[in-house]
Amino acid sequence: MTLEEGTVQISELFDIRITNDSGRACFANRDLKKNTDVLCLKKCLGASTCYEFRKEVCSQCFRYEGGRRMKVRLDNKYPKGAGLWFCTENCRDQFLRQEHVDHLTDAYEILLVNWEAQAKKRVGRVDNASNTSASTEEIESLWQDIRDNWITRIDCMKPTKRASQLPIINEDEYVCARFVIHCLFTLETSHASSLQMTAFRNLQSNESSKIMKFPVLLDLQKHVFQTLYILLPSFLRPKFDIPTYRHILGSEYGNSFGIWQNEESSDSREYLGYWVLPEASFFNHSCAPNLIKHRAGNQMVFTLNSDVLKDQELCIDYKDILHLKVDERRRILKENWFFSCECSRCKLETQIN
Repeated sequence: MTLEEGTVQISELFDIRITNDSGRACFANRDLKKNTDVLCLKKCLGASTCYEFRKEVCSQCFRYEGGRRMKVRLDNKYPKGAGLWFCTENCRDQFLRQEHVDHLTDAYEILLVNWEAQAKKRVGRVDNASNTSASTEEIESLWQDIRDNWITRIDCMKPTKRASQLPIINEDEYVCARFVIHCLFTLETSHASSLQMTAFRNLQSNESSKIMKFPVLLDLQKHVFQTLYILLPSFLRPKFDIPTYRHILGSEYGNSFGIWQNEESSDSREYLGYWVLPEASFFNHSCAPNLIKHRAGNQMVFTLNSDVLKDQELCIDYKDILHLKVDERRRILKENWFFSCECSRCKLETQIN
């Protein structure tokens, strides 16, 4: 999707503009002082916790207590607890106060029941996903085949027969499926004209570039789509189609933020999962960023670390790589976001070297 200048107004403190060299970017529309919070987001599009931390991270506030298991779960309506764990009853109750949340927990529970039912089939199984290459033509061919053949075949089956067609998914695919479920729930329960939905529709998709770099993702996409197509309850069905699904994952590839352990130095904290915050995804990267991002529970705050002038670009650090040398920073950015960093710091350090 392409962004027209002025389409999205994220904050009264900055504008999104189209640049000649870096696409869309955020620019201060007035002089701003150091320590100004230019953006505070209280709701994500979707989030998912890494499989290894699924019982150790609060599903509401993302609290992590050094590997200790969260103690609070859902009531007996969900025998498996929908895979949700909470640090306190208050966090659980906040989660349950979301409108229509039963539809979200129902989908999580169904997915978890299927995941656990496949446990024996996963033992000793080796994923045969192709990781040699994937062209744009191969990507489109796969989705054409799913659309014209697989969906047509599945739609003609009885529910019991459909269940036999479920792919055996691995841990990464299970985590991805939970993320997509969360996104579909947000899409279904949010007003189409809301700022978050407008920002989401305008996010750049890195689907093709990411899959061509990491072809194994194509099989992951296929398995997750097939799993959800068969298992999703009716409430989430209206928003689930191939274009929406591909935009969700294509946006995640280029715009997700890591959920990191707080109160720890950057070299020792745990990576707990990821989430997509559409309104924050228009900030570009700089190796000398003037914005610091900080997670406060389930909120994300972007704060200036210096004074900025009107029309100055506002930038963040994409991957906590500021301590690395210029060549290593550029390599990481190229591999993950497909651009060569030309920020002022990189240019200066390249000249010095």
